[in-house]
Amino acid sequence: MDEQSTIPLEVIAMGTAIAFSTYLVHHHLDSLAICIASGVRYSTVWNIQHGVPVTREHAAQVRRGVQQMTGRAYTGPINVLAD
Repeated sequence: MDEQSTIPLEVIAMGTAIAFSTYLVHHHLDSLAICIASGVRYSTVWNIQHGVPVTREHAAQVRRGVQQMTGRAYTGPINVLAD
């Protein structure tokens, strides 16, 4: 079988984690405040920060929460569970 150029899942997870964490640092956001504004558990935000997939619904809630807090949408990646 020929070698294919693929990106390991760990690298993808790290990239999404870095993008989200960078957004939080740039806007001086606290994980607990995001949980409260988004209506999700702390573990959901922790998972996003560490590249662990979350449900589409939780990802959307967090996106709405951080936009409400900052006035700017987070358009970066969030790993979501496959349907």
